Amino acid sequence: MLKKKEWLKEYANTKGNLFSLRFVGSRYKDGQVGIFVTDLPDSEFSREDIVFLYGKRWNIETHFRFEKYSLELENVASKTSIRFLQEYYAKILTFNLASLLIQEAQEEYDQSIQNKKVKTKYDYKINRNIAIGILKGELPRLLSGTEPMNSVFDEMKAVLTKHRLPVIPNRTFNRKHKVRKRKFEIYYGRVS
Repeated sequence: MLKKKEWLKEYANTKGNLFSLRFVGSRYKDGQVGIFVTDLPDSEFSREDIVFLYGKRWNIETHFRFEKYSLELENVASKTSIRFLQEYYAKILTFNLASLLIQEAQEEYDQSIQNKKVKTKYDYKINRNIAIGILKGELPRLLSGTEPMNSVFDEMKAVLTKHRLPVIPNRTFNRKHKVRKRKFEIYYGRVS
C-alpha cells in the first residue's frame, strides 16, 4: 500500500511530469478570506475568473446538499441490492417530480407577478424543502390513478406558490465549523 506522498508522486508521474497547483486568494465583502486551489494556468484564468467560476459552482454544491439532505439519500433501510436500487430510484423519481413541480410553480408565480405589475423588494423563489414535503405526502395520491394526475399536480402548485423565499443578492453567512453526528441512524431491523 502506498503512502499519500508516494501515491501523489506516482499519480503525477503518470502524466509524464509533475503538475503544479495554484493558490488563489480572495477577500469577501465581510472581510473573510477565501483560498481556492486550482491547476488552471494564470495565463488563461485570472484571479477574478477563478472566483467567478467558484461562484458559479456554488449552485451545484447546494444542489448536492439538497439531494443529500432533503431526499435523505443517506437514509437507506434496504439490505439487498435490488431493494436498495428500488429505494434509490424512488428517491430520484421524487426529486424529478419535485423539480417539475417547482419549475411550473415558479413559472406560474412569476407570471402572476408580471400580470399584476407588482414591484417587490426582492425576487422570490419556491421553497424546495416544502415542495419535497408536499410531494412526499401527495405521491401515493398522484400515482394511484384514482384522480386525474393534472388536478393533483395543480393543487400542489397552488399550495407551493404560497411558500416562497426571498432571493437576497450578496447575502453571506459565517460558516459554522462543527462536527455533526450521523444524520440518519442505521436501521438494523428486518425489512421485507
